[in-house]
Amino acid sequence: MSRLVLVRHGRTAWNAEGRWQGQTDVPLDDTGRDQARVMADAVAARYTPHALWCSDLTRAVQTAALVAAATGLTPTPDPRLREIYTGDWEGLTASEIERRWPEDHRRWLAGEDIVRAGGAETRAEVAERTATALEAIAAAAAPDATSVVVGHGASLRAGAARLVGLPIDRVALLGGLRNCSWVELGDPAADAASSAFGRAPGWVVDGWNLSATPPAVPTALPPTAAAVPVGVLSAPSGPVSAGGC
Repeated sequence: MSRLVLVRHGRTAWNAEGRWQGQTDVPLDDTGRDQARVMADAVAARYTPHALWCSDLTRAVQTAALVAAATGLTPTPDPRLREIYTGDWEGLTASEIERRWPEDHRRWLAGEDIVRAGGAETRAEVAERTATALEAIAAAAAPDATSVVVGHGASLRAGAARLVGLPIDRVALLGGLRNCSWVELGDPAADAASSAFGRAPGWVVDGWNLSATPPAVPTALPPTAAAVPVGVLSAPSGPVSAGGC
C-alpha cells in the first residue's frame, strides 16, 4: 500500500512563545532539535521510508536533516510545502491578534475561511497548494513506497484534509498537529487486501498525531482524532502551538 507520512517540524522559540509563524523563517530551538532526533529514529524504524521531502523553510529543513541522518535518504525541498502565509498576524500571539482584529479573530476561530490582514492565504488556498504537492510526491513514488514529508501544522492538516475529501470548513475535526508528531495516510487503491475489506478508493487517515514520545501528563485528543495503536506509539505530549505553524 502506498503511504504518506506527514511530519510536523520540531519546536521553535516562537512555538514556545505562542507566536504565529506562518512563512516567517524561524529555526528550531534546542527542544525542537531533541524532538526531531527522537521522531527521526522512530519514523526510520517504523516505516523504512523510500523518499524524503520537506518544506524549504528552515525549521522543516532542520527537522528533515535529522530524518535524513536516521534513514540515509536525501531530503528534497519543495516550496509548495511551506506553512500557510498568515500576513500581518505573523510574529504575533493570539491575544495580540485578538486585540488588533477582534472580529477577524473571532471568525477565524469559528472556522470561517477569511482573508486576514496583509494578504494572507486562505485555508482553501493552502489546502490546494499542499495537496497538489503531496499528490505529486505520491505519484513519483513506487506503488508500495512510503514517502516522508516534513512540513508544518496548518498546511499539512489542510493538505491531508483535501486528500481524504474533508471539506475545508471541517478541517478542525482532525485536530492540530503537535511538534514532531505525524500523520499516516494510506492509499488502499494500491492494496488488494484493503479493497477486499471494503475500504473506499483514495487516501484514508491511518493515524493522526502519532508520536514516539509518551506524554508527561494525560493528553486529551479530540474524539475525531484517529486512535493510536496501543503498544506501538503514544499520543504526543504538550499543547498544540498557536496557529499550528
